[in-house]
Amino acid sequence: MDYNLVTGDDPPGLTNVGLEFQTIAMNDPVTVNLLSRTVEDIVRGANSDNSADVKLKVPIHNNGNHRLGTDFEVTFFSNEELTKEIGTANIEAPLEDWSGLQGCAVHHVDAFVVWSELPLGIHQYWAKIDPLDQIGEDNESDNIATGMVQVVPARGYLPVVTSN
Repeated sequence: MDYNLVTGDDPPGLTNVGLEFQTIAMNDPVTVNLLSRTVEDIVRGANSDNSADVKLKVPIHNNGNHRLGTDFEVTFFSNEELTKEIGTANIEAPLEDWSGLQGCAVHHVDAFVVWSELPLGIHQYWAKIDPLDQIGEDNESDNIATGMVQVVPARGYLPVVTSN
């Protein structure tokens, strides 16, 4: 049943509250707003050359009220100025079966890239959602997420200390 067409006279009907909400919802402007919520920090052990290849992940939500209808990119950077690119992930538009990135932040999709040959230490990264501004959004200021990677030595052995 298409609830956009339901009126108070239809058999299942809506209550007056439901009809009022329907009117308000139908009059809201259609919006898309891509953003990232929590980005998890990553700790990885280094390989024999004291570096690591790390898979970065940024979850993307659409908290607008409209289904996204096109593909977009997420570009990862190694500096806050967003000039040193790590890589780009392509995010496909939602499928007709409603899987993928819908509105109202109900679902999320993950953008992934691999940051290769990171040396030992702590490394911050930034991800810009829709860096080419192909998606018309009601808020472009929340399109940057940030996370951290720590690369640690692969094996650290501690001495066993016992008391007699």
